[in-house]
Amino acid sequence: MDTCVPYSGALVLYPVNTSHVDTSKELTRFASTSFFHNLNLLRRDYSHKGLTLSHPLKKIDNALRTFLTNIEDLRASTPCIVGRFYCNKLQKILSTINNVTAAGALEAYQDAKEQGITALVPLYGIDKTCQDLDAETEDTHVSIETWLDSFQTEGEENENFDQYCLRKLASRIDVYTTLLIELDCHPEDLKNITESNGPALQDLNRVDEAARGLLCHRFAFEVSIWKPSHSFAKFALELAQKGPQILFGNFPPSCYKEAPKEKLRLRGRAVLGWAKGSEEIKRPFSSSVVVVGCEKRAAQELVYYITPIDNYSNLYLSSYRKIRETAIYIFKEVYAVHLL
Repeated sequence: MDTCVPYSGALVLYPVNTSHVDTSKELTRFASTSFFHNLNLLRRDYSHKGLTLSHPLKKIDNALRTFLTNIEDLRASTPCIVGRFYCNKLQKILSTINNVTAAGALEAYQDAKEQGITALVPLYGIDKTCQDLDAETEDTHVSIETWLDSFQTEGEENENFDQYCLRKLASRIDVYTTLLIELDCHPEDLKNITESNGPALQDLNRVDEAARGLLCHRFAFEVSIWKPSHSFAKFALELAQKGPQILFGNFPPSCYKEAPKEKLRLRGRAVLGWAKGSEEIKRPFSSSVVVVGCEKRAAQELVYYITPIDNYSNLYLSSYRKIRETAIYIFKEVYAVHLL
């Protein structure tokens, strides 16, 4: 049960320097990688005092920069459809394709693509749907056609296309392993994390969680006490005392069909938002954002945040109610993190 915490309703707003962000390319919107980008952003202004001598800033900085470059390169060459492997319908379709039928599946896909008839080939229909969703968010879509083609030469004996895609996706575990090594992960822990030989996505989730946790520790971040059940007053107090926080959930702008509009101005900066009742899009992914402020304005409980989706170029607002609804735990029931 949330306890009553005195809160005046005054504006809490932190400056975050985004001048070093590379705006020449789009940053990923997915939860795990967007989290690493947010961590990289906040630690520059806030984490220096918390670093230990045994893990100097330069070493961690180089490791994180290399990791982000490699993971973004992999994302750019990965069909977006692969991120939807939890879809049973998709798994069934991919599982029916093997080394013998791959050529025929590729030809059928290309025919459907040429004619523009999604109903002819279910795999093309699903891929086209993904492509349309990505176009709405201006994300890059790599056609599943690319992996259908490579499967014919790279697929292992008795491996179906579903297994091949999972294996390709899980290959990025090597990128996480390199990061863990650079962060001086204990050898025994590293072995337990990377040599489980479990399902590909389960192994990938495990190594991703380990990398996030260790990087938070090295940069002196800690878990926030905030939970979606807490009152706005408690949320505001946590933000005022601990500084900007990284929150996880299905946050705008990617979950609304229409573009945001200027709702107000804070210290000379436009704040964007959406009207109540705006049409939402249910995305198959979540993201993380950096909450930089909040206030109670005309009885409204408002939260201000920036996001890597637009390279931190805009300041957005959301109602606290919406924040509570969209917040999810990303590992071990962690909803938010902040610096010590």
